[in-house]
Amino acid sequence: MLGRTLSRVALTTLIGASSFTLLACGSVPATGDVASAKQAMELAIGCKTDDAVAASQRASASGGIGGGLGDVERVVILREAGRSSQADAARAAYLSKAGAGSAAELDKTTADGVERIRAERAKRTGKRNC
Repeated sequence: MLGRTLSRVALTTLIGASSFTLLACGSVPATGDVASAKQAMELAIGCKTDDAVAASQRASASGGIGGGLGDVERVVILREAGRSSQADAARAAYLSKAGAGSAAELDKTTADGVERIRAERAKRTGKRNC
């Protein structure tokens, strides 16, 4: 169940913020390090923000779907932790990439991702915030 929740959060985050131009052209993107992207969300739920950011960076470096997940998740994780200046920098870096999607899509995905992290944390611990 936990794996499904994390996968749903991670994939919803990526799909909501990215335009898959490669898929529209009939190409299939590389997978990349999706496991690190999933781990990043788990660590964020567990209030281990620095470790979550590191996992998202590993995913980002892998490219492919995992890379896209890592890029978007880093924005979500930092925003959820209240690290506004770092989140803003991660947001700007993501939006500067080719095929990143719109700022409005990313902002909605970020808000949804923050809510999903907090809801899952509340289910596990009874507290929405760290």
